[in-house]
Amino acid sequence: MYKIVTQVLVGVLLVSLNTLNSCKDKGSDTIVISTAGQYLNLAVGSNWEYFFNGSSNTITVKVIDSTKMLLAKTYRQFLSTDSTGSSTNYYAYKDGSYYSLYIGSNGKEELIYLKDSNEVGKKWVSVVTSAGFKIPYSYEVIENNLTKIVNGITYNNVVHVKLTIQTTGYIVDSYYSPKVGLIKSDAASSITELKKYTLK
Repeated sequence: MYKIVTQVLVGVLLVSLNTLNSCKDKGSDTIVISTAGQYLNLAVGSNWEYFFNGSSNTITVKVIDSTKMLLAKTYRQFLSTDSTGSSTNYYAYKDGSYYSLYIGSNGKEELIYLKDSNEVGKKWVSVVTSAGFKIPYSYEVIENNLTKIVNGITYNNVVHVKLTIQTTGYIVDSYYSPKVGLIKSDAASSITELKKYTLK
């Protein structure tokens, strides 16, 4: 279970594509912002550094030049490094959903951790198998179009997604910004906040 939760935490350390598409509604002054595909940056060399639990400990995430064709998707490799070592994870985007690849005792499985359709109240469930048990990961969009300040930087059009694993009582709130991706995740025992990033 620890490995699964760790992968989910790494999964929320994902970032966005570089382009915002916007259009103006006819007959109104409302600007409609499209964030489709923008929460996962697959450009090789893009990297992000996060504070962990408000200390000097940091987690760095970097896109590596390696891909895998799995389950009808092209997954890109991400390398995450902290003071205890490093780990490799794979992520993909397809048809409005963001995927994290979980490789466990039941083989290769996918978690959909985010969707482009981020209207408040949107819910979905991903299931992974651990030690022979199927574990549901329940997601819900809590807020959208937020303005949020993290480490002195203001982010706009932020979406707030809550993950609940009922079998363990684990809950994490994640905040994603277009063009940047995850800016903060907040769980009972850990808080991760974006410190700086470089997008390619």
